[in-house]
Parts: sequence; C-alpha cells; structure tokens
Amino acid sequence: MVNMSEDNIYKYLGLGVVSILAIYIGVKSLSFQAKLIEGMTNSSDKVSLLENTTNISDEKIKQENEKLNDILSINKHRTNYENLIIALEEYTNIMMFNYVTLIGNQINQKKSGVELIPIMQQANTAKSFIDTLNASMKFIDRKK
Repeated sequence: MVNMSEDNIYKYLGLGVVSILAIYIGVKSLSFQAKLIEGMTNSSDKVSLLENTTNISDEKIKQENEKLNDILSINKHRTNYENLIIALEEYTNIMMFNYVTLIGNQINQKKSGVELIPIMQQANTAKSFIDTLNASMKFIDRKK
C-alpha cells in the first residue's frame, strides 16, 4: 500500500469535493433547462404569446434603433469602439486568469468546495462577458 502524506489526502479530498460539486451544478443546470424547455411548450402560453405579438409595433423598435445608432455614431467612432472592446477583452481575460489562480490557492489552503463557488461564478460571468464582447465586435463589423 502506498503511504500518502496528509497533504496529499487533503488535496485528493478537495479535488473530489470540487468534482462532486461540479457534477451537482451540471445536473442542476440541466434539470433547470429541461423545466424551462418544458414550460415553453405549454399550448396556452403559445396562444397568449401569439396574441401579444399582434400588438408589437416594429416601427417603434426601428425608431428606437435609429435613435441609439445616432447617439452611438458607430461608423464615426468605429476605431474607438473596437479598441475599447479589445482592451475590455484583455482585462477580462486577465481577471479570469486571476480567478483560476485564486481557486488553485484556495484548494492549496484546504478550502472547501462550497467556498470556491463564488470565485467560479465570477470566472463564469467573466467568460460570459467575453462572449458579449465578441458579439459586440461582430455587430460593429456588420455596420460597415
């Protein structure tokens, strides 16, 4: 039998807890998604949605889009917006890397998996923001 030091035991225990926590979060998110999809298929909701869409004026939305386009002047300030998005993406990537190192440090300090969740959520939010930045850059590119 292999002798394991106490540090290794805690390390493996911590990894096990984090793994179980990740699986738990994954299962919960999948069940939430299933409930959401199931709720979207309700026939009475379809009728009410259909009734509500007849009252939507696309002209008002188009007018609002024009106002925002005038305010933002995307074509005029394209380079500034692109530079802003690039800088924000770099900043967010640095933040995500910081979160990864924080999680590693927390595990080394024998913190529980529950204590790691807020940091993981912040890292996931940062990743989501990078997706937003990429979508914004594609939007700017389409405005050419």
